Amino acid sequence: MYLPLEVTKTMALPEVTSVPKTLKAPKQPIYQFLKRFSEGDMTGELFLRLARNTYKTAPCDELDKEIRQFIEEHGRDIWKLLAGTEPTKTDLSNSMAFYNMFAPYLFATKWAKNKQVYEFDPQLEEMLTNTDSTNITSEYLKSLPYRTFYMDMSTIPIPSRFYNPLQGVFVHVYQTDADVCIAFLRVAIADDGQIAYSGGIIQNNTTGENDGTFCYQKPDDKDPNDPEWNDFCMFLINAVLYLCASNAEVEESEITKKTYRPPKTVKNKFSEIRAWHVGVRYGETIRMTRKKADRDVKSHAAHPGAGTSKRPHMRRGHWHHYRTGKGRTNLILKWIPPILVGTGEITVVKHQVKP
Repeated sequence: MYLPLEVTKTMALPEVTSVPKTLKAPKQPIYQFLKRFSEGDMTGELFLRLARNTYKTAPCDELDKEIRQFIEEHGRDIWKLLAGTEPTKTDLSNSMAFYNMFAPYLFATKWAKNKQVYEFDPQLEEMLTNTDSTNITSEYLKSLPYRTFYMDMSTIPIPSRFYNPLQGVFVHVYQTDADVCIAFLRVAIADDGQIAYSGGIIQNNTTGENDGTFCYQKPDDKDPNDPEWNDFCMFLINAVLYLCASNAEVEESEITKKTYRPPKTVKNKFSEIRAWHVGVRYGETIRMTRKKADRDVKSHAAHPGAGTSKRPHMRRGHWHHYRTGKGRTNLILKWIPPILVGTGEITVVKHQVKP
């Protein structure tokens, strides 16, 4: 079972098979509602509007009122249909619970159209996570190969730092008039073997002008209900930036090179998936360098008369951008990899990714 494809087969509209047939009926209000918010950038907007409703923040506009009215009129039936239980008053007032029920259908429907998968090397994952703040401008997104994709974390040879059972993340990147937003759906395997989902959105969390620049500062405090949230956000933001970088190391999977066939119509087959390995050579270089450093330290410890040896330490990677072209109108983003002090800069290999 290839998890994102399995999710899409059971959740994407109109191929939904995991709930009663009434959800698939085009005239049903819930079908119309989900279909509408699976289009364009409406998936992220739905999250924002339902968050407003739950936490009663920000003034509401006509779309907010429309969504609230829909939940009021159909919330009980939707809850019974999708959750399989009779909702309490508390349930019906929790709009974010509705979003977590809606999100699998929305993201599966969006991803079904292109089925792009990225798998990040664990060492690159570590480096991208160990950042305190970062910025994204809307200009960077011009270099992002795909706005909707799945990040496969199931084959990482070390446990992911973002929840042990986490299998992957559906991602949709979009921009509003004043901001860049990253909507996501985490996919995990629960203790009972069932697929579990958790949706959300990452937005600008620093004060400043609404000029279309996404600025994120890693909070000092951890959320006791979601202790990995800060690291997860930094990784996801920097992963999106990395895919925009001119020197990103991205290679197509040898498997999908042989199996990928662009479909004329979506049939949700494995041949529609195109998978990419990200940062493999970089990760292998880091692992080899660390092993050598460990051997050197052990060797000096075994032969104290040979002098002292300090274990190499890592200087964080960072982003650099510059402008090129006539009038310096083209913005180029470059990833400056970390440096293991005493061993030199880590060399990466550039591969252009063509959508």
